[in-house]
Amino acid sequence: MKNQYDVIVIGGGITGLIAAYELAKRGRFVAIFEETGQLGGVIRPFKTSGYWIEGFYHHLFNQDNIIFNLAKELGLEITWHITKIAFYYSQKEIYSFSSFLDLLRFRKLSLRERIKLGKFLIKVIIARNIDCLADCLAKDWLISCVGEHIYTTFFEPMLRAKFGMYADEIGADWILGRFKIRSGHTCSGEKLGYIRRGFGRLIERLAEEIEATGGKIYLNSKPCGIMTEPNRAIGVYIKDGRRFYSNHILSTISPESLLELVDFPENYSKKIKQLEYQGSICVIIAMEEKLTEYYWTNMMDRELKFNVLIEHTNFQAPADYGEHIIYLASYPDKNSLIWNQSEEEIIKEYLRSLKVAIPSFREEKVRWMKVIRSRNAGLIYRVGIKRKLPDIQTPISGLLIGGMFNAYPRRSINTCAQIALRCVDRITCL
Repeated sequence: MKNQYDVIVIGGGITGLIAAYELAKRGRFVAIFEETGQLGGVIRPFKTSGYWIEGFYHHLFNQDNIIFNLAKELGLEITWHITKIAFYYSQKEIYSFSSFLDLLRFRKLSLRERIKLGKFLIKVIIARNIDCLADCLAKDWLISCVGEHIYTTFFEPMLRAKFGMYADEIGADWILGRFKIRSGHTCSGEKLGYIRRGFGRLIERLAEEIEATGGKIYLNSKPCGIMTEPNRAIGVYIKDGRRFYSNHILSTISPESLLELVDFPENYSKKIKQLEYQGSICVIIAMEEKLTEYYWTNMMDRELKFNVLIEHTNFQAPADYGEHIIYLASYPDKNSLIWNQSEEEIIKEYLRSLKVAIPSFREEKVRWMKVIRSRNAGLIYRVGIKRKLPDIQTPISGLLIGGMFNAYPRRSINTCAQIALRCVDRITCL
């Protein structure tokens, strides 16, 4: 049959690409359908001034073994660096938080509270059972463990920066998982990895290998629907009327978007509609000079427009870029007015906040700026969400789903790779 594939993958993000690559290695004839003209999904890599940079900042953790092995297969180099982290409360209150020694210097807490917080963080890092906290609110659990003052000073500003109005509804298992993933600390900072020359190279190499095995990648080709026979997926069709057939379809787009393509049983559709997404906006700034000493600065001041300042070239060598790269990131909710603002308006507001936070910043030193935004950057991890997450197998035979929406509580590129491999194993075992 014309346009017949062993597997059709909907979505050209990292999950879809890794799944297609692994399927191709196992001898499957694969096709990827990507709605936009670019692969990479939420990584949003783009090329500028001769180098790749991510639209949304990314790094690797020391336990991301799947990505390490994948990079080795593809001939990519991973570099490791000790990174510095800071907490910004005001111009006069910027605290390094790169090691436990820095915790002892954290004067916003008493010495007794600092020791208590340090013991708690060690306990969290070595904890094994996350599921026991699945029905606990992060706020209640943290206050019971460390007290209200430590919570409001240290934890609450981070939760509010990440989840805004939903901060008090986040599950304790999520925050425990997030602290555990950041376990690569040394005496001088956290050890993080990066694919040399950018994650855009990983996207490029995956695409090259897929096509080298005969796989097809269709850009600007959003499926308009999934064709089914009684309770079984048989293919997709796109806007120009072409139909593509397969007994196995893997959707890596958001489950909410998938609802537009196929009719699920009512109870399954209802489950998907209960998932809520957090938006993300990054203003990327290329500068002639260094801005701070830190890779990652949590902005604890609610008056600022952005929640995190990431100075990428304090993590990777500026020589690789010929300039200094900074991200100003925020996580507005879906009702925020910022989604209706122009790129120029967003840049103006973020730069105004940057000048307040870092008075030494000089706009004349800026070479270029770019705004990247996504309304569906990640789930809002309300308490009890684990039970609500969809499994990779849908009620329709032959139709699997996989992506960041299955990932809990560790949202990372490596988790996406794990989910991709789970989907591949399910397909190849059928």
